[in-house]
Formats: sequence, C-alpha cells, structure tokens
Amino acid sequence: MKMHKIVFYCLLGLWQANVIAVEFDNSITATSQWMINTHNGDSQSLNLTLVPEVNVDFENGWQLKSTMRIRAEAKEGLQINDIDREGYSDVSKPAQLSDGVELELREFYLQGAIGDTFLTLGKQQIVWGKADGLKVLDIVNPQSFREFILDDFDSSRIPLWTVNIERTVADWDLQFLWIP
Repeated sequence: MKMHKIVFYCLLGLWQANVIAVEFDNSITATSQWMINTHNGDSQSLNLTLVPEVNVDFENGWQLKSTMRIRAEAKEGLQINDIDREGYSDVSKPAQLSDGVELELREFYLQGAIGDTFLTLGKQQIVWGKADGLKVLDIVNPQSFREFILDDFDSSRIPLWTVNIERTVADWDLQFLWIP
C-alpha cells in the first residue's frame, strides 16, 4: 500500500477524535553572503526562507504535525533551478514555483501511542545519535549538500515518508522503520 494511502486512512480514523489544540508557528530567515577582495564587492548570495508550522493535538493523545519551507533566492549565483533533484523521490521532491522560488513539504506526520507502542506515520526526519557537529550515526535520512556542509542538520536532512514504530522492552528501546 502506498504511504499516502496509509497516512490518509490514519487521518480518516482521527476524524472522530476531537481537536483540543491547534498551534501555528513560523520562522523567517534572511541570509546574505559576500566575499572580500572582489572587484565589485557585490553580494554572492541573498535568500529568504519562510518555515510555517501547524501542530494539531487531539484529545486521544495523538498529534498531527506539519512543516513547510518556502525558499527564495534573490541574487544571481546559486539558484533554485541549479540544484540537482535526481536524488529526491517523486513524492519528496520540492516544487519549483519559479526560477528563484521553491516550496517543500518538510514534515507531515501523525504520531501517538497504542498501548506501549509509539507510532509516527508520514513524512519525517529520523535522528539516530546526536553529537555536536558530527553526523556519525545520523544515517537514516539522506542529506542535501546544497550548502555543502554548512547547513544545520535539520535543514540538510531530507525528510522521508516513513512508518516509525518504537517500543521499550525491558531495558531496550526497539525501533522499526519502513521507508517505501
């Protein structure tokens, strides 16, 4: 069964659950980069990133989380359409709105518990092992090297459509991932 069908049926199951909270959040980041000792001193890069988020809490303890990213390049140089998108699957690929603007669904998942088992279903980032400045165990999600290694980890990870099942058994944390 396709991942979008699984997510659809899970959302359909929540139809009867009452929403107890809806939270909207967003961040806007403008960055500019330039070099010194150039002939004209012009900016090398100028971009604007908007990241809107919507989180919905249901009374049964489940949550629906959604994050998008809109990125606009305002300067010549590295442009949105210069990026090789062959590494993306068709369902995860950012949409190119124009030569300098792209829209990407970063995360869209439903999470909650059934008994002692915690489920996360949908487009998500899975992080294994955290260390400052190192990605040694961060191997589940592919990485975007659009900004080489300069992007922060959350921005450089490419979220995947995944079924993530976690359960604690005795002193062990077990995790099952299905990435279609």
